[in-house]
Amino acid sequence: MSGATAPEGESQPQRPARGAMRREIAEGLRFVFGHPVLRTIGAATATSNLFSSIGGAAFMLFAINELQMSPALIGIAFSLGSVGGLVASLVAGPLSRRFGVGRVIVATVALGGPFEFAVGLGSAGADALNLALIAAAGFAMGGSGTIYNINQVSLRQAITPEAMSGRMNATMRWFVWGTMPIGSIIGGIIGETLGVRAAIFIGGAGASLAFIPLLFGPVWKIKEMPTAEEAPRT
Repeated sequence: MSGATAPEGESQPQRPARGAMRREIAEGLRFVFGHPVLRTIGAATATSNLFSSIGGAAFMLFAINELQMSPALIGIAFSLGSVGGLVASLVAGPLSRRFGVGRVIVATVALGGPFEFAVGLGSAGADALNLALIAAAGFAMGGSGTIYNINQVSLRQAITPEAMSGRMNATMRWFVWGTMPIGSIIGGIIGETLGVRAAIFIGGAGASLAFIPLLFGPVWKIKEMPTAEEAPRT
């Protein structure tokens, strides 16, 4: 039996040539890694995701086995912490207008790290302390992450020509999300060899330093959202 064919007068959809796809991937990589704003935002986000995933891989085992928290108590801590994202969505705009887009991006990418690190200070039987630490970490990480992403994604879109937008986003997502499974694997290895508490500490400490790549570019100097023509190039 022959395969389906297009009705007469209609053309079949054309698949992009492999060469064209490779060219578009290369163009996206050159644009992102050649742009000081996108390059440093990508490095900071990838660093934050890597170390957050290291701690995240060990968190549940740490809470249950080390802190001996009940599932109900963990659920309450998560519920309280989730409020941070809601609050952050309401204040992200006012904060960037008050302090400047760049400064807010630099500050919020690292804000959750110290709180993640502090979770490692919990101890078995200290339910009130553990609840407070985890809820505070969830609030800070969810809140700062929301504010950071609202501002950095908006900045990325603002400085990217429309024709390059898809390639920029694809490249950035590959770059910043690709570190997450790597972090989870590293977190599992650390938890197995050094213990889950060590994974929490290492994850929190590393995430606290995620702002450093942004100091080597113009992001922290940006006060208002620029256009693609106004974006810093050095």
